[in-house]
Amino acid sequence: MVIGCARLRCKAIGGRLRWIARAATIRFGRRSALWTVALVLSSGGCTGTPVPPPDPVIAWLGQSSYFDKWGGWRWSRRAPAAQGKDWIVQGRAISGAAAKLETLLANRDSRVELPQVAFALGYLGRSESLPVLMAALDSPDFYVRMEAAASLGRLDDERAIGPLCHVLANDQDSNVRGNAALSLGRIKAPERQDEVRACLGAVLRAEESASQPVATAPWDTYLHGFVVDCVRSALGELDAGGQDGG
Repeated sequence: MVIGCARLRCKAIGGRLRWIARAATIRFGRRSALWTVALVLSSGGCTGTPVPPPDPVIAWLGQSSYFDKWGGWRWSRRAPAAQGKDWIVQGRAISGAAAKLETLLANRDSRVELPQVAFALGYLGRSESLPVLMAALDSPDFYVRMEAAASLGRLDDERAIGPLCHVLANDQDSNVRGNAALSLGRIKAPERQDEVRACLGAVLRAEESASQPVATAPWDTYLHGFVVDCVRSALGELDAGGQDGG
């Protein structure tokens, strides 16, 4: 009799799980639905233990997959409502989102895609986000470094100039270096323009020399040329800013 009751309870819970999964899929997307079901199972299963609601920031991040962008576009084709500005607006509406994102990135939380977190901090971040983003420049994952470099430029804080110059001169990935260059062009710090120009100029001279045609390594030539384009764009941003200021 006890076993029979337990089976009936598990069957009822199973039906509830299916309902929760469908509701979470509609509201937050498939990735978050899977996390919701996992939370239910890990916190009581058939015992009927109350389950806390899914974390709103993690649910928001789960609306789109960062890696879908490498198949075509940044935003998930499976979540058309989570595209572009709408997705950012949704994130900004979540109370305490910036602090949560900082914690996720600092702890390298495996529940989320860390490049997506670094990307989001460029739009939801604050001055307190700088330390975790600057630390992310040393991540072993070049996707994380690439997005952290871009986000530091969007936050427009001169404290990032030194770390970005270091990345531009030393990182092994050209995408990371390109984003570092573009971010240096975005940061408005008139009193440090000479420092930024010297950093960009030194890299530009080195990259222009390295980007001469090399028959045995055309891909390396292309990558060097990409960094050159980013550095030139950053210098153009600085020139335009100086003219506006004058």
